[in-house]
Amino acid sequence: MILEEKDLSSIITGAVRTWEENGEIHFSRFTEKQTALYTQKNGGELLKKTFATASMTLDFITDADKLSFDWFMREASSRRFYHFDFFVDGVMTDHFDAEKKTACARGHAEFSIPEGKHHITLYLPNLMMTTLYNVELHGATMLEPVKKARKFYFVGDSITQGYDAIYPSMSYVNRVARVMNAEVLNQAIGSEIFDEHILDADLPYAPELVVIAYGTNDFIKCENHEQFIGNAEAFFLRAREVFPEAQIAYISPIWRGETEKDNSPVGEFFTLAKELGALAEACGLFHIDGQKLVPHLSAFYSDLTLHPNDMGFSFYAENFVRAICEF
Repeated sequence: MILEEKDLSSIITGAVRTWEENGEIHFSRFTEKQTALYTQKNGGELLKKTFATASMTLDFITDADKLSFDWFMREASSRRFYHFDFFVDGVMTDHFDAEKKTACARGHAEFSIPEGKHHITLYLPNLMMTTLYNVELHGATMLEPVKKARKFYFVGDSITQGYDAIYPSMSYVNRVARVMNAEVLNQAIGSEIFDEHILDADLPYAPELVVIAYGTNDFIKCENHEQFIGNAEAFFLRAREVFPEAQIAYISPIWRGETEKDNSPVGEFFTLAKELGALAEACGLFHIDGQKLVPHLSAFYSDLTLHPNDMGFSFYAENFVRAICEF
């Protein structure tokens, strides 16, 4: 069974748009309106990151004996991680390491499937732009999408986008989705700060839970405390306006090492993290204390100070689920 754009659009999760161009299937986490905003706002680094396939999966039921496809990777972050994770009936059975450490690369991948009907989940790379072509389910007589129990929407910075999970399925967002049987749309962008304008009231996705996770970049990028608090408050209030039926949670910044080396006119990092949590609660949001999510030890961070590694994300996801169950 050859899968065309219409087939892939029925089984992709984490994308609001799919289209075919020059024989390749493209996926986007962002609406055309949001992409245009990033073009105007920052035509370089932030715009590039909108093309990353963060938290996207092909999720389906099939009786095929093999999935194969060709892939084209393009740089869409400050990282060059080219990995696919392959799950059969909820168990990871393959991890395809396509990493070439180049800004652009093409390749081919194949994944074996046991005999019979199975639930297949293929995780796309979180930090690269991934397009697929020549997608085939060998020996398949059926293809069915999988309906999840919940819909979650995440916005935030690099940590929520997936920096630095080597296994794409191991980012905290993807772990949470798996544990809670949730479909997710992840619109996190590395280096981003609170910006109410990126919330699209016409988003073709109706989440029951919205998770906001900004703050650590604001600490560095904001010019003063007034701007820092003003941006956050405007975002919280706008989120309540855009998603009136959803529950909304805010994750304040997680542990950050060597903050004494960061000179910020905004204030002291850990004090500001508490202030953001209190502000979120004052705006009617559920606050999850980021300081309680990931161990305060450099071994749990890929860069030793900021971005969790796969091990750090295991704690992040576990503690997030525990906290959100109290919501």
